[in-house]
Amino acid sequence: MRVSWTQVFQDYLIDETSSYEKLAEKYKVSKRSIVRHAVKDQWKLKKEQILQKSIQNVTENSIEFLTEVKRKHIELAHRLQDKALEELANGELKIKSASQLVMILKAGIELERKCWEIQVTLDHMQELPDIPSVPMSKSYKENMEKIEQMTKTYQDEFSSWLAKN
Repeated sequence: MRVSWTQVFQDYLIDETSSYEKLAEKYKVSKRSIVRHAVKDQWKLKKEQILQKSIQNVTENSIEFLTEVKRKHIELAHRLQDKALEELANGELKIKSASQLVMILKAGIELERKCWEIQVTLDHMQELPDIPSVPMSKSYKENMEKIEQMTKTYQDEFSSWLAKN
């Protein structure tokens, strides 16, 4: 009976509990014959290389997936923040209440912070080039400028009020 050494090697790769002895028993050959083929064809080295390549592929796929999730979440966080800041800056609340506005703004900020926690996880998984971040929208920048101006105005008014009282 002729043995398919390719099949024996595949069994060696697939079954973690597989030993040369078990393979010899399964294929009805001597353990010495298994060892001879294993050494000649470098089974242990090939198995280690296949394992390392598998780990690398899983890591790369995980990184790509987490990177895309992060990008989408940051984009959503910026949209939430843009909406809340626009409503606040314009003073035209289409949102039903100030507390709802604060909740939306807070949700956007918390989501963005969680995304950066994902970045920390990615950084620990593997040294990577910088992941491109979602750029701030023009309206976000404009709204932040309006908020800063409103804050300065309120601070000036409050300071004047304090000076009078």
